[in-house]
Amino acid sequence: MEIVTIPVEKIKPNSFNPNKMPGMTFKKMIASIKKFGLFNPIMVREVDGGYEIIDGEWRWRSHIEMKESSISCRVIEATDEEVKQMIFATKITGRHNAYDAQEVLRDFVNSDKETMDACNLDKLKLERKTKYMNFSKGRRLKKDKRDMKDEADNLPGNSEYKVVFAVTLTQSDYETVTKYLKSVSKNLSTALVETITRIKGLDK
Repeated sequence: MEIVTIPVEKIKPNSFNPNKMPGMTFKKMIASIKKFGLFNPIMVREVDGGYEIIDGEWRWRSHIEMKESSISCRVIEATDEEVKQMIFATKITGRHNAYDAQEVLRDFVNSDKETMDACNLDKLKLERKTKYMNFSKGRRLKKDKRDMKDEADNLPGNSEYKVVFAVTLTQSDYETVTKYLKSVSKNLSTALVETITRIKGLDK
């Protein structure tokens, strides 16, 4: 696929794109492009003597906002059907691992607002994350989970033992579950074991 520099006025967005971007996110995109440049050329196809965007409408709008005269483009041939498919295919992205990101995020706490915006970070949220999601604590938690699994694996007849996994509950469901367990025993672990024993008795 050929990459060329095309005047922004010769490019138009396509009518299929459902992607919307909040104003603050758009400002951060502009800050990122100003600081680091355009990481990826936008994708376009030739239409009616000009070019139509397949992927990168907001990067194109960022260039207009910055009063840039041109933008790097990857020019491809595509039908309307293929464009519609690629619009969704280009939205497949990965996510940062919370544990691995913590040590890196610490380095940003004292960064200036321009850098924060360019890296799509929020100072207040970042301070909370690095304060309450301490890297060493996170590593410790991760290690504890491995130790729990190792301990279960080493138990006699380990196929009968399973590590209990944490689940996310609504506040209402959490209160209901804890209220019931506390009615069985003040010790939640004991209450859980007794509840399981009762359920097994009902099954007989």
